[in-house]
Amino acid sequence: MAAAITVRVKPLTGDAVEIPEVRGDLTVGGLRAVVAATTEVSAQGFCMYKGKKYLADGLSLDAAGVTDGTYLSMSHRPSLKERAATRVTKLGNAARSTKHDIRVSKEDVIDAVTETHQETQNQLQGLAAMVSGVHAIMQGAEAPQDPTQPDRARLKQLRLQKRAMDNEISDLREREAERCCKVKRERAAETIGLTTAAEGQVQLAAETLLGNADIDAKRQELKEQHKAQLQVLNKRTAQLKAADRAATRAATAPKARAGAKTKAKAKA
Repeated sequence: MAAAITVRVKPLTGDAVEIPEVRGDLTVGGLRAVVAATTEVSAQGFCMYKGKKYLADGLSLDAAGVTDGTYLSMSHRPSLKERAATRVTKLGNAARSTKHDIRVSKEDVIDAVTETHQETQNQLQGLAAMVSGVHAIMQGAEAPQDPTQPDRARLKQLRLQKRAMDNEISDLREREAERCCKVKRERAAETIGLTTAAEGQVQLAAETLLGNADIDAKRQELKEQHKAQLQVLNKRTAQLKAADRAATRAATAPKARAGAKTKAKAKA
């Protein structure tokens, strides 16, 4: 809530008066009504100025820069008939033509622009609230049901949302299965590379340390070990491929079932 301030107002006649306990969010039109009740002057007969700046009725005191102790002045506001009579006095018969018959003074134009600006701001605030609600729903927040929305339309809306979420879940499962398979293949390739390097190091050490008589026997032993390792690696590779195929089938199974259901509904 805006803090209360005290405003000093110079009336049309007499000394300045103080208007205490005025909220900063009060509009100039509301302040004008309070000043009219205090000074016993018709609210339609004057307008408010801050120095030489005209204060539009739709403007709040905070937006107008009115603070505690601000000095405002009242200015006589002639009626439409008085303004017409003044124009006739100044311009003569030319004031009666369409070209010179000005219907709204500068203060009226400012009031109209301020009112339009305030209405636009209110509309933008409503749109901002709607956009925030849509953004929250897109982030996973619950979409509240409109009191005027029938249950049939609400049910259709929820079904569409569920279908979209199911499609997204299926895509996420497929990407996750592909990622897991890729990691397994990279680890298998790394294991094969390490095994090959270790085998080469063992052979080099054996040829260096053993004599010619033991080289053939050691080479045969290493060949048998290499053969056994290849059998283990081939078996592991087959297991990884089977796991890869199983993960792919598990990821694509929801799409296949959804397609079957759609075809069944279409036939029905």
